[in-house]
Amino acid sequence: MRNEELNSILNRIKFQYDVNQSEIAKTIGVKPAYLSDILNGRIALSDQIKDKLNRNFPESDLVFETSPQQGIPLIPLEAVAGFGSLQFPDIPVEGFYQVAEFGNADFLVRIKGDSMTPKYNAGDIIACKKVQEILFFQWGRIYVVDTKSQGMMVKRVRQGATEEKIKLVSENPDYEPFEIPRSDINAVSLVIGAITLE
Repeated sequence: MRNEELNSILNRIKFQYDVNQSEIAKTIGVKPAYLSDILNGRIALSDQIKDKLNRNFPESDLVFETSPQQGIPLIPLEAVAGFGSLQFPDIPVEGFYQVAEFGNADFLVRIKGDSMTPKYNAGDIIACKKVQEILFFQWGRIYVVDTKSQGMMVKRVRQGATEEKIKLVSENPDYEPFEIPRSDINAVSLVIGAITLE
């Protein structure tokens, strides 16, 4: 059975934002076929998809009602890439949290290891905002960097020796800074805050 609620919302978004269904799918990080499957009732409309539509098309005067299990999702660090694209709808979510100070965060992630000690310790939770398009870096800020060669890393980003490189710096002096080519970066998210555990 066709999802009439989603169909109505998509029609409004298409009109208000002058976009087509494929562009909507790309904006919320799903494949057009996946969105079509939801529309045609082959896949259930999840709260994650509703939330992505609400966040990416805030001017739309029709907003989805979502279940009480809302807030900022806490996901494992290794799932960040999948969460960002929503290509894998079964992303493990440890829970949803309401933190007023992190109102514009896209996700929360738990720190692993000691490379960011003493700033962040293993178990601390950081709030992250996805950077939709990497036009520039805020030098000296901490990012979650998704690389092709090394996977996910939480590092302070500094200017590299050349325009084509960035330097990734750990807070722990036992870890040497290193440079990576910008072409090695899949995606980045800016760390906007943290919950530090004792």
